[in-house]
Order: sequence, then C-alpha cells, then structure tokens
Amino acid sequence: MSAYDIYKSYQALKLHFNSDNYDYFKYHGKTKVSEHAFEISKDKYAFVKLSRICNESELPYYTAAYYQKKNRIWIRDLLTDEAKEIFKDWTREQQSRMYFFKEDLCKLQQIDFGESLRVIDGQSPELLNMVYQGEISQDNFLIIDAILGLIDRWSNKLDDFMFDMLKKQMNKYKPFLFMYNDLNISLYKKELINSLHPDRKNI
Repeated sequence: MSAYDIYKSYQALKLHFNSDNYDYFKYHGKTKVSEHAFEISKDKYAFVKLSRICNESELPYYTAAYYQKKNRIWIRDLLTDEAKEIFKDWTREQQSRMYFFKEDLCKLQQIDFGESLRVIDGQSPELLNMVYQGEISQDNFLIIDAILGLIDRWSNKLDDFMFDMLKKQMNKYKPFLFMYNDLNISLYKKELINSLHPDRKNI
C-alpha cells in the first residue's frame, strides 16, 4: 500500500471518528482528497512511515483500536510505540474474543445481573459504571448491547454527559469491532444465558 493510499484511507477514518457527519462505511471510505493535497501536506512523510507499520487491510482496525483507547485520531499519534502496542494488544484480544467475553461474564456472575441493568432515578446502572471503571471491557459490553439493546434503552432514561460521550464513541467504533471478528451474536447470547441465567423479564 502506497503512502498516498494510506493518506486517502486515513482521511476517511479521521472524518469518521472525529466528525458527526461522515460514516466510513456509508461512503465506502471515500473522500474528496487529491494526490496534490498529499504531496503538499506537511505530514506527507508521516504517511510514508505509517505505510511501513500497517497494510491496507489493517489500517481501519489499527486506527479504530487507537480511537477506542484514546478517543481521538491524529496521524503522528499513530506512529508512536504506544499506538503499536495498543494495536498488538487489541489484535490479541480479538483473536481470543470468546475467552475474554467469558472472563467478563465471570465478573457479572458476582452481581445481580438483572438489577445491574436498571436505571433508578436517572442514575447510571451498575453495569454501565463497571464499563466506566474498566471492570467490563467496552468490546464485551458492545456484544452484550447487541444482545440486549441496552444503549437504546438507557438513552431514553439517562441524561448524562459521560454516557452521551461513551455512546458516541462506541457507535463510531462498533462497526470495526464486529467487522474484524465477524461475530456470531447467537453464540455469545447462548454463552451469556448459560453463564448468568438471567430472568428474561428483567432484561
């Protein structure tokens, strides 16, 4: 993949993560950028370096993994050792997604899962607080949300700046997570039910 190709893809990904009006998937990663704009860019050689770090198929995930951790995208940040380590850890977790999902389910076995989903007097539910505190990973929460539709349900009950920010971040990131893993949600749903035996009326 050439540095110019990296530049084009990066512009689309940056717009996706940093703006409200661009959807990387809706527009198939296309933007109105030109080779001339690349040639005169002050960051031209940063894209040359990035092209040596990841290939065309990896770039969306490399960028998404960094965004999920840092909630921002900037070309020079993606060149750092920290960014490389973030992607390495992210890839390792994705390759063992079910294992890490089961680990978080073990934590949820220690609480009343049905009660942890309830919004009481506009306060954040316990499960959401566990996500805020990093006790439950955002990736695993997004899988649970795909099963139970929690974000949409909570959106009608929470007036909370932190939740609004997290929801925006997750909505931007989620398609990359699910595309990378090609997740079979029915398998995760079965695992959740078998592990937690929730009262379905409560969820």
